Amino acid sequence: QGGGKIVNFSSVAGKMGGVAGTHYAASKAGVIGLTMALATEFAKKNIWVNAIAPGPIRTEMFDSLPKEKQTVLGLYVTAREAYEQWRAAPDKVTILDVVGPMPYTQVQQAFDPNLPAGQRYYSKAHYVDRLTDSVIETVVANVERMQGAFTSAYFEPLGRAIADVDPAATAFWGRSAAYGFHIIAGWTDAADDGSVMGWARTFHEEMAAHATGGVYVNLIADDEHLRVPAAYGDNWERLVELKKTWDPDNLFQGNHNVPPAG
Repeated sequence: QGGGKIVNFSSVAGKMGGVAGTHYAASKAGVIGLTMALATEFAKKNIWVNAIAPGPIRTEMFDSLPKEKQTVLGLYVTAREAYEQWRAAPDKVTILDVVGPMPYTQVQQAFDPNLPAGQRYYSKAHYVDRLTDSVIETVVANVERMQGAFTSAYFEPLGRAIADVDPAATAFWGRSAAYGFHIIAGWTDAADDGSVMGWARTFHEEMAAHATGGVYVNLIADDEHLRVPAAYGDNWERLVELKKTWDPDNLFQGNHNVPPAG
């Protein structure tokens, strides 16, 4: 067949031990070792070998365990309880602690230190449904020739709670997308505008073949006003009607505008 894929099932116990017993942890570690050995051996035959190592999963069997064993396994407390316990720990190591209630103005300024005024920026974005081999190959090829000293490109996982809301319930569209993809080019010298922005546009164009056609409105570049309807999808016409009713003179137009004329 010219290649293939093998997926083995292990457990985090194979990496960390656990309360299930030495025999269990040793057997799962053996699966991980087998996977690594097979991956090395079969790579030349274009056969991928991977192992899935899940952690504890809440099931009826799990709920039947004593509470102290559930706690050791890490699932007895809720995510919020675990977070509060971590915050209260006197010896915790904090890299980035931004979970919790905060003023909207604080959220809006959260990225300001990494995007100082005076530098040059150019944004291009898509929604992507799947991270296929072709998507990854396109990203790798373009990142290898990245332009701009402060440039980055990244995928942002979406879905889950975002997708639980009816797309027609708010202005925000694209709730079914699995990932947001963002190119944020950053540089300082105006002489580099052509090369950096040209690279970003080419990267964006090549990613379009893998994208849904939608985009997050806050990531649209200043020269992409024609993409604004795509950001709002089927909500566009409804927003135009609202604009005609409540802002017929288009007073509020500082953002990527929804003009009352459509």
